[in-house]
Amino acid sequence: MAFILQNWPLSVIVIDDFKVPDDDGYGFDAYGRTELTVEYLGSSALGESRVLWPSCPGREETGYRRGCVVLASPELAAIVSGLPELRGIPGLTVTG
Repeated sequence: MAFILQNWPLSVIVIDDFKVPDDDGYGFDAYGRTELTVEYLGSSALGESRVLWPSCPGREETGYRRGCVVLASPELAAIVSGLPELRGIPGLTVTG
């Protein structure tokens, strides 16, 4: 992630099969005891990116109901944050 953000400062990164912290309706990948979560990525990997999640509740989603996370560089954050399909989670703090 840091590589992408450093080399392409105008970027939007989408990671599929990711845990949506406040919505158990979405599934996510786990590899042994390692889950695809923001804690796994850690704050250093995210840099100054805006972290966004699906707006649609998992229980209303069609298909496989797999979560995702969208990371938008600061320069694109306002544009991407304006999409109705995405939302922030107020008070979410990324550590690690």
